[in-house]
Amino acid sequence: MAIDLDGARAALRAGDPAALLGLRESQWLDAKAQLYDLRSPQGAESLAKHVAAFANTEHGGLIVFGIRTLEQHGREVLEELVPLGPVTLDVKQLRDLMKERITPAPRDVAIERIDCDGELLCVYIDIPPQPAGNLPYLVEAPVGKPGRLSNTKVAVPIREADGTTWLPRSEIHRLLSAGLAAQKRPGAAALAELVEEAVGRADARRSERPRYRVGQGLPSREEEFRQAYAALTHDAPVGEPSSEVHWDDGGVGVLQRFAPRPPAHTGWVLCALPHQRPVAVAEPVWQALVEAGSGAPGCPLAAIGYPYTPPRSMAHEVIGEDAERVDLDGGRWGRGQLVRTADGSGWRWEPRQPPSFEVTRGSRNWTSGSEPSLRVRATVTLPWADLSGAVISPARRRELADMLPFSPLAGVASILTERRGLSWRASSWEPGPHRNASDAVSYSSSFAGAAGRHALAANVMAVLTTQLDPAAVACAELCVDLPSWREAVSSGGGTGREERLSWEEVEAVFQAAWETASDHAARVLVDDPAAMRWADVPAVELGISAGQGHDGAPQMPLDDVVDLAPLGATDRRPLTRMSVTLRTGVLLSPAARKRLLREALDRMLHGFGFVDAPEAAHR
Repeated sequence: MAIDLDGARAALRAGDPAALLGLRESQWLDAKAQLYDLRSPQGAESLAKHVAAFANTEHGGLIVFGIRTLEQHGREVLEELVPLGPVTLDVKQLRDLMKERITPAPRDVAIERIDCDGELLCVYIDIPPQPAGNLPYLVEAPVGKPGRLSNTKVAVPIREADGTTWLPRSEIHRLLSAGLAAQKRPGAAALAELVEEAVGRADARRSERPRYRVGQGLPSREEEFRQAYAALTHDAPVGEPSSEVHWDDGGVGVLQRFAPRPPAHTGWVLCALPHQRPVAVAEPVWQALVEAGSGAPGCPLAAIGYPYTPPRSMAHEVIGEDAERVDLDGGRWGRGQLVRTADGSGWRWEPRQPPSFEVTRGSRNWTSGSEPSLRVRATVTLPWADLSGAVISPARRRELADMLPFSPLAGVASILTERRGLSWRASSWEPGPHRNASDAVSYSSSFAGAAGRHALAANVMAVLTTQLDPAAVACAELCVDLPSWREAVSSGGGTGREERLSWEEVEAVFQAAWETASDHAARVLVDDPAAMRWADVPAVELGISAGQGHDGAPQMPLDDVVDLAPLGATDRRPLTRMSVTLRTGVLLSPAARKRLLREALDRMLHGFGFVDAPEAAHR
């Protein structure tokens, strides 16, 4: 194992990054699972900050991409190689950014790649010791929001233990004082000379930066971008172009960046899907868009898509910093919206797609064993990124158990029994009937008939990712055993018709199960679902099915256990199951969930032959 900086350098030059596994991040070593996203200001800022920090150390250091770390006893330990795969490594762009953003530019920095079986395994940046006369290395200072930098203020990044931080103001003052004292001239005169020299260097660097014209780089769309720019400058201070028009790495659309024109501090991006007019997006919103898609494999924009001009609109779209929602299309995830969180502190992506009859992989979970006479369930698929190593903590498990007696599913289960003259409430929940482990949870509350069989059971389950399914899944369901249920209802003085659930009751179960799964069961999996990034599109599958009769009887039709008469006739006979899938987010208001439920049930009933179902029957 490489145990010092020279040994680590030798191992990387020999193409053996695995030799670094087990090392701790330190003053000379930093590891990243992925390359910096240089399309985003945050990525360029991070590159400059970390390279400058190592340049400010005595011996330099290494930044290695393609190694995941794991926190152990408060320190990050290099844990696992995670091949970078089919990504584009633009060494020239990396060098240009270092020259542009670090003053002075560090010398002799090496940027190398290590391949394995034709695939990019890892990349490393080796920053050698720098001449003492060049210290300290400076970068433009951040001024609040991530990625936003000052054109007039600088900061000094340094390495402290295993992290990068900023040199305190007191130390900057001490260095300046020492430098002025070394001038052996009056302090004011020396300081004025230093400031004049610094300003001259900054002006020279700015003059060296290439100048671009609007639309440059893509002749087929140059005139279109110029027209859009001319129209947009009346409404927004778009600024000056700071890049050419280029296709993003995912090939979804084209974009051109614009630097802010003083006194403005906000940059802009002019972007367009094929066959769409360009849209102007404020840089902070663009950063949020890229971040929202960054959990997906490959290019974030290939997943999340681009803002687009509304159909039949003749105006050029402008999305400013104060936007609350941004419509997106063109990506692998399909149509969606970038939505600002209620407290205004962040953004989340939400699908905006019609219901379908797709069968999700998660809906097959927890179906082994004997099938109940009736199962009404909501299965929520949660393809969160960054779930590697996640476990269900005892605290979250206890919190779920304490909440379940007051959950919507418990409420609707209790109402179903009360309507039939049965004195039972879903207030007692026990572990089971499915697996409970560090990656799975299962709780059940059941009403037993006279023979001891579970006449009605409310079940809540959740599981983290598995080798077969890369998405977490949360589920809530109501199950009925018809013989035991019939016996219990009869003993309670009910009529035969009351044995079956009405369609109104089925709808109530769907809504309660969906809310319990997404708002409660999902929270046992991670600390803060709202803070998680998506790696794919979340889904909610609503399903109702009838099981086999007892003693080997054939599968029952649904109308044996549910009164479907108010829905009208269907040509699907015998009908034993129905389901519908919504691509939707998790954090929904009650009104939004109710509206989506109505749309989904409309789609389900029509798709399963109830084309004449009156709206009142499922409202």
